[in-house]
Amino acid sequence: MGAGSGETAVGARAEQPWRLRLCAADGVVLGAGALLGGKYALTCAHVLPDREVLVDLIGVGGRTPVPAKVLENQLAPLRPDGGGDLALLALAEDQPPGWGARLRAGQPAPGRPVAAYGFPAGAPHGMWARAELSRAAGPGAEWVQLDAVHQGNRLRRGFSGAGVLDEASGDVVGLVVSEYSADGSVVAWMQPVATILRYLPVVSEWTDHTPLPPVDLPGLLDWLRQRRPGDIGVLRIGESDSARAEALREIARRLGPSAVVIEASGRTPGEVSGLIATLAGLRVGQQASRQLTLLLVGVDESAEPEALVRQVLNPLAEQGTAVVAGYRALDSPSLAALRSPGTVSSVEPPQPRPDSLVARIGALAALEEDVRRLWGGAEGPRFAGLPEPPDRAGQLRPWLSAVRGMPAADRGPRLAECALRVDRGLRKATELRNRLVVHRERLRELRGLTQAYQRMAAEHGLAEDPGLDTLYRNAFDRMLARPCVLAECEAAVQAYLRAVVRRVRDD
Repeated sequence: MGAGSGETAVGARAEQPWRLRLCAADGVVLGAGALLGGKYALTCAHVLPDREVLVDLIGVGGRTPVPAKVLENQLAPLRPDGGGDLALLALAEDQPPGWGARLRAGQPAPGRPVAAYGFPAGAPHGMWARAELSRAAGPGAEWVQLDAVHQGNRLRRGFSGAGVLDEASGDVVGLVVSEYSADGSVVAWMQPVATILRYLPVVSEWTDHTPLPPVDLPGLLDWLRQRRPGDIGVLRIGESDSARAEALREIARRLGPSAVVIEASGRTPGEVSGLIATLAGLRVGQQASRQLTLLLVGVDESAEPEALVRQVLNPLAEQGTAVVAGYRALDSPSLAALRSPGTVSSVEPPQPRPDSLVARIGALAALEEDVRRLWGGAEGPRFAGLPEPPDRAGQLRPWLSAVRGMPAADRGPRLAECALRVDRGLRKATELRNRLVVHRERLRELRGLTQAYQRMAAEHGLAEDPGLDTLYRNAFDRMLARPCVLAECEAAVQAYLRAVVRRVRDD
């Protein structure tokens, strides 16, 4: 089907000439896509009003739109459950093979920075939006969730079909397939290349199956070279299996025997100290016999983060050891306990104003009230498996009042700690809110599917079929249950849909 994108020059890849804008014959923008080789366009099936469209090479410019048509047997229509939704089109005119995207298969680690170029309303020429990969989601876990990194420039309607660019490699790791923008959420999903290959095996011609390179940790090696005695480097790495955590371990391998990675998640200060003694031969209170670099993963997920900082990390840094503290998120109160935080990734504990903290606690209170409403309120949890939202704002208000009454010399560190607690509360509340919104939206979709198939059954004279009625009632009972177990709802609805299809086919 043409040359693969192995011919792509580094300079050309940097410009992403594979970016496509798909339009109807009248010029209306339909969505985005990715050029493969020099002749094919990969996109989502749901953006195509029919099998022929115009393809504009937006990543090159100065080109006339090219007609394109869906290839025979290369269409995976959008299924009722959201699966499928892929199409491969042939362009009427060949383009330089080096302009095509290189796809990258495999399972990218969560936290990898990615970007996509789409065409939301008001931006007919397109715009970039950045995100971070999350975890498997969607129908049959075929998708990967994309979490926004900038509130004002997120993936939304108009990005469907856009290639998802892995920023570390310059390769395409998926296609944007869906987004959820109600209630201010910032959630989108992509079809990863592994899923695309299952539906359209022919795209393997343009797929690289080698592992993705580590993501960049800007400033870390420079900080290690320039650090002062007693400094502690601070780095946001996400969860222990994230792309940034993998990159930290890769840097340790490059540094050789002088670097040791310590997994702190879930461990007490004593356990971490013992692990350091075992792996590095280094003990608190004893001068190191050689220069060592300690790279800790999950400081804020340890059993006692503040005690770990005060009892282990600060003393080791003062002994001359290079200590890099990896945090899941930069909102842990233990950051305020770091004696001399470094500047890795330009991270330093904030010095907030009390009046700004009052406003932020107010914002947290409003967010938590919304989360409690979505969670279920006084009637109990709407969904099983999601924790009851705590009242962090109510706990922080009296604490901030007490801090404001402290002497000025003591107030600064405590205000910084309060700011970190507020940030942590906002992050936790936002995460729970997004999970609740996604659960509610999926439940709404399941109800819609069930009702649509009930109408289909009625149209075929099966409105009073006892077997279908039992399955229908079982599905709706599970969707109405409190708490609702979403996995059980999915299974019950799918059982009803399959039964309707069988009965209609046999009718």
